[in-house]
Parts: sequence; C-alpha cells; structure tokens
Amino acid sequence: MDILSIIMIAIGLAMDCLAVSVTKGLQQSRWCASALLMAVLFGAFQGGMPLIGYYAGTLFADFFSRFAPYIALVLL
Repeated sequence: MDILSIIMIAIGLAMDCLAVSVTKGLQQSRWCASALLMAVLFGAFQGGMPLIGYYAGTLFADFFSRFAPYIALVLL
C-alpha cells in the first residue's frame, strides 16, 4: 500500500467516527462544545491510527522480514 491509500483510509475512518461521535455527543449532552470536542478527538485518533501503523510498519519491516517464516509457522 502506498501512502495515498493509507491517507484515504484514514480520512474515511475519521469521517465515519466524526459522524458517530457528533450524534452520540448531541444525544448525551446539551452543550454543543462538548459534542464538538468529542467529535474532533474521536476523528483525530481514528484518522491518525492508520498513519501511525503505516510508519511503524515501515520502521520495523526489515526486522520482521527476517523472522517472517517463523512468525507464520507459529501463527499457523
């Protein structure tokens, strides 16, 4: 996967979670600011997680590629 695909997945996850958290925040709270804060934090974390995973994967790819057959053996 290239970085553009990862960014597009991250944006899709962020928009989905933004809608869910806005709805949940408006349902539980009468204050619009707390609902918006919940939505922004939820969306930011869901958008950032695929990017963190991508960069962590590229960082440790050489290490895990040496042990990939043994990891597959244990998992399967």
